Amino acid sequence: MKRLLFILILFFICAIINAQSFTVSGKITDKTTGQPVSDIHISVFGKKTGAISDKNGNYKINLENAPATLLFTHINYHDFQKTIKEKKDLNLNLSLEKRTYMSDTVVITKNRIYDMIEKKPLYVWDYDFYGDSILLLACKYRKINQPLLVLMTNSGDTVTTYEVSKPERIFRDCLDNLHLVTKKYAYQIFYDSSNLQLLYQMETSDFDSLFPRCLEATINKFYFKEYYLRNQVLIYFSMNKEDGKHEKIRVIGDEAGLERLAFNNRFWAMGPSPNESDLRFEQMCFFDPIFAPLVKLGDSLIILNYVDGKMEFLTENGDIINEIPISFHKNKNWKEEIFVDEIAGKVYSLFKQNGITSVMEINLKTGELGKEIKIPDFVHIENIKIRNNILFFLYIEKNGLEYKKLYKMYIN
Repeated sequence: MKRLLFILILFFICAIINAQSFTVSGKITDKTTGQPVSDIHISVFGKKTGAISDKNGNYKINLENAPATLLFTHINYHDFQKTIKEKKDLNLNLSLEKRTYMSDTVVITKNRIYDMIEKKPLYVWDYDFYGDSILLLACKYRKINQPLLVLMTNSGDTVTTYEVSKPERIFRDCLDNLHLVTKKYAYQIFYDSSNLQLLYQMETSDFDSLFPRCLEATINKFYFKEYYLRNQVLIYFSMNKEDGKHEKIRVIGDEAGLERLAFNNRFWAMGPSPNESDLRFEQMCFFDPIFAPLVKLGDSLIILNYVDGKMEFLTENGDIINEIPISFHKNKNWKEEIFVDEIAGKVYSLFKQNGITSVMEINLKTGELGKEIKIPDFVHIENIKIRNNILFFLYIEKNGLEYKKLYKMYIN
């Protein structure tokens, strides 16, 4: 059933791509230096496809209808929006202005923790980054009937707010667009320099069947994953953006888990069939999904293959070009979670001991860990993200009101 759903999703994306009928293309450069800019994401409002500029700054995107609004985004450049009014091939060259990531006006102390919403009575459910701003999903005074999207600066100043109904989470897709997911519908979030907008309503069930399956995107391909054999085999797929062709690029299996599964099947064959509660107990105790996440960092695709104890560096087509052994995951305090700092070009691993969290940078050349960065005095923190050498997290402040607040800590 999973395999069928995956194929239907790919067919759906392919159908969108193949229905396109005219092309917008061009070159993207840095406004100051004139140098080409790679990895600019070009997305089409209301569509589930997009493009990425190559190492020479060139891009090409196919469109089905006009008018169509294109959004050009990059973590290091200001967003640019362009509406294509006529249904004809167009050459569109752009010069984008680089973002300046400003530090707070206060004196910055490494590893000091700052309360991002110290003077705001907000209970934060979720958050993510919108350009060089921060987007919160929160509610006033913890009143569940007053949920808000709050866009604020990196210093904690509110830019704008937007009331929402029955929200559940913020989701970032593989083209770096942010979406608000509610109980019934999902929307793409857009800020037009003055107001937040919720665009392109989609039923949440349809959204969840499509968007989370796309993990990463490169210039020519999308990347997906599927689990098999009670989560003991993980297969990565790529899909070509032009023709929708998909292929396996990596198969990772847990030999010990597969042996347990084979023994388990023999055991049940000799006795009564397992009931649903038996299977749930087995799954919880013996068949956790194997952990081998795929990340994109700059031009590199990396699989942190904890199953086989190595980092695998892949080409866009999935060919392994380098392998580096790792062993830090054998530490009993290691947790199955990683954090990617796209701006600084760093990857971190997570450790927890007695409720205290720490992160350590993974050296991508040696596989060794850097210095331990502890988050002291905050027990059981949530939703860690690292951006531009700043670590963010949520923490419930138990001072009678129990606000869940956003904090940040400079780590470099």
